[in-house]
Amino acid sequence: MRRLTRPTLEEALRDYLDRMQALVDTGADVKATWRAQRQSASMKRVAQILAGMTGPRQRCMYCEDSRGTDIEHFKPQAIFKDHVFLWLNMLWICSGCNRSKGSRFPCDASGQPLLIDPTAEDPWDFLFFDPMTGEITARWDRETRLESSKGSALLAIFSTLRHQAVTEGRRRVFRNLRRAVRSFLAHEGRDSSGQDVSAESLQELFESIEDSNDYGLVNWFFLREGQDEEPFRRLRDEFPRVWSAVIERLA
Repeated sequence: MRRLTRPTLEEALRDYLDRMQALVDTGADVKATWRAQRQSASMKRVAQILAGMTGPRQRCMYCEDSRGTDIEHFKPQAIFKDHVFLWLNMLWICSGCNRSKGSRFPCDASGQPLLIDPTAEDPWDFLFFDPMTGEITARWDRETRLESSKGSALLAIFSTLRHQAVTEGRRRVFRNLRRAVRSFLAHEGRDSSGQDVSAESLQELFESIEDSNDYGLVNWFFLREGQDEEPFRRLRDEFPRVWSAVIERLA
């Protein structure tokens, strides 16, 4: 998973969603209204924007392994009728993750959501990645000595995140990223100043990283604890300017 940027909708779409929510608020049947509007040109445009938030491959916002297929409500429409047509409540999700989630929406004792919204939070604040197994686990809080409640809730609901195919996909991305960095290091040798790095070599590194930007793992290895793994640590320590350039492109 990764943090995704949610764009502001154009005024016409905002007005459309407001009108549809007003219908539901005044008593229109939720399921019937949503089903009818889902095929409208305006809602298809909303779906297109959601899918585009995930990148050219339009992957599911949760597992990132399968292609997203439909709009999912972060707060389930069966429970939160006042959020059915709310733009900030819409996600892009695959059928497998949709079945896993259903209408479940765990909250803590104060009523705050325990599920992670990747358009409002950085999932890596609550999750940890093991490159050797490809597994993601709930982040461990060293102060409280407890697992992240959000990370635990996410993994309990989305069994898709622990499917063998998904964990193997993460391991494959890790190997590709590691291979790209090793190739750069082997070609450039050691140059702590970073001044002699060729533009061609740098561009190849950028392209290799972007080609392997799946499962949010580029952010893990360049912005999170993964940067202390080899060969990422060597790239950071020996080529600080290159490292900064990569970080800048991820920003």
